[in-house]
Amino acid sequence: MGETSTITFESLYNLVRNEKTNEEIQEINPETYKQLVDYLKNKIQIYKEAKAKNLKDTEQIKTQIVSARKLIKEFYERRERKILHLAINKSRTKQADDSRLLDREKPILNETTEILDKYRKDILLSLVNAKLPYEREEAVKTEETKPEQVEEETPKETISEKTVETVKLKFTGSVPKFLGKEMEVYGPFEPGDEITIDKDIANILIKNEKAVEID
Repeated sequence: MGETSTITFESLYNLVRNEKTNEEIQEINPETYKQLVDYLKNKIQIYKEAKAKNLKDTEQIKTQIVSARKLIKEFYERRERKILHLAINKSRTKQADDSRLLDREKPILNETTEILDKYRKDILLSLVNAKLPYEREEAVKTEETKPEQVEEETPKETISEKTVETVKLKFTGSVPKFLGKEMEVYGPFEPGDEITIDKDIANILIKNEKAVEID
């Protein structure tokens, strides 16, 4: 709609039409939200004055306000749907073009992507490892997880080349495979198994009563 400083009913209709007829989210004036608010405020004020004076076109103005609100709702929901589609693609591919989003719309994309990322890891990682979602809640969780690589044989311990403070543990309960800080794969473990592992991960295992520290 260019750089016009005000919105009319016609330009509001065109905003909706452009979002409706184009698959990609449309670039709009950064002041569009403010212009929509100003437009509605102006119409409402005109309606109040006309009603106070009992003018004959009062109902016509009221109808315009109702129609404008419907168009604003459709305009937002069409952009919202496209933003959600962008979030899905960003969660899957880690790429998304947000250059056409307003500053107030970008948090929708980012926060939705974070939610999708979280459940993609929690659910998809379980499924590809032949587990029901949320079974992993009983396992040790690190702050960041990534989908495991399918391996024919997974060693019970992966040694990192980095120098880290380690603790020797003996497992007191069964623990399925989990990922370490460097996305290395540990486990599965059974009671009696022993391992030397990063102190932070060891503390989590001990706290969850899955292992005890040994000398």
